[in-house]
Amino acid sequence: MIRRARIVAACLLVAFALLFVQLNIVVLLRADALADVPANVREIARSYGTARGAVVTADGVVVAESPASPPAAGAAPRSYPHGELYAEVVGYLSATHGASGLERRFNAQLAGADPDVGVRRLSDLLVDRRNVGTLATTLRHDLQQAAAAALGGRAGAVVVVDPTTGDVVALVGRPTFDPSLAAAEPGGPDGAGYFAALAADPARPLVSAATQRAYELGDWPERVVGRQPGIYARPEVTLFPATLTDTGSAGSRSSLTVLELALLTAAVAQDGVRMQPRFVTAVVDGDVPSGAGPAGSGADPLVVYPSSPMTPPFDRTAARELAASMTAAGGTGTSLAVAWGSATPAGPAGAGVPAAGWAAAFALEADPAFAVAVVLDPSSGTAPGTA
Repeated sequence: MIRRARIVAACLLVAFALLFVQLNIVVLLRADALADVPANVREIARSYGTARGAVVTADGVVVAESPASPPAAGAAPRSYPHGELYAEVVGYLSATHGASGLERRFNAQLAGADPDVGVRRLSDLLVDRRNVGTLATTLRHDLQQAAAAALGGRAGAVVVVDPTTGDVVALVGRPTFDPSLAAAEPGGPDGAGYFAALAADPARPLVSAATQRAYELGDWPERVVGRQPGIYARPEVTLFPATLTDTGSAGSRSSLTVLELALLTAAVAQDGVRMQPRFVTAVVDGDVPSGAGPAGSGADPLVVYPSSPMTPPFDRTAARELAASMTAAGGTGTSLAVAWGSATPAGPAGAGVPAAGWAAAFALEADPAFAVAVVLDPSSGTAPGTA
């Protein structure tokens, strides 16, 4: 009897030890990964209703900020002065639905939870004070407005990138949403049913047309991305045989998002040098008046995000051949190197769907020289040549 009791006690001891180890793994090693899961709204709810920094364009225009006084019951805790114009990038902030875009990616910096932002002097550790950060983005308000005007009400996206730095200076997509209404509480007068309607909309306005929808663009991109010799690490997720035929290496067309098309065009303009896409250049002091940091000299950066190249670069010969073909397509006397073609949604969604149009271009002599990518969704009902 005593022997059995000892065995049971030993088993329970081992079980509690394993439980202790597992809990510590979750708390110490997996905490950040679990906090970043999109379905986890607790991290967002924790910073909800507290001080929060603004989001500012490169030319000093405020695109997201918190009101000076507490919002009314049911109202959004954030103000988005330009409505849908920046929704694809900035996203929304909601205690019920979580957050998206820069509001989610830089939540810790905006709310002051990041030690580099929240703790600036020794006294900050001794007093109950929350320092917040303001995001200095790469977006330019004038180019964002021009891209939105060119796209109009058509379904699709326009992305403009600086080839030398990878800075995304404009990104517009349709269909989209109003972040102020998406952030409002369901019980409030502004948010009643709005988010539910977005989620049920077959056009999927919550799915970014520029960064989350892939299109088959024919064989033009494959002239560069199809030739990448070298040794690569084995991917963590392998392809099942049923999906192998959907890849370019198995004879199908390569699919790209509009942002990837813009980055590819930028790489062609740079002899194959690929840059990481950059949306935020720095986090500055949130106590400095909005616009004084990114556009002026009123704030020193607390956190800096430098531009960086991607490796490996594209094949330089292939990039130059592609640039030459784009220059020839632009025609004599023009200032743009251009390519265009037909686009269909990637995967099963594109079966039987009429092709829409895409266009990619970069400036030959402009300073700064931007790379532009445009894709019109087939649902826009426009001819391929419209892009």
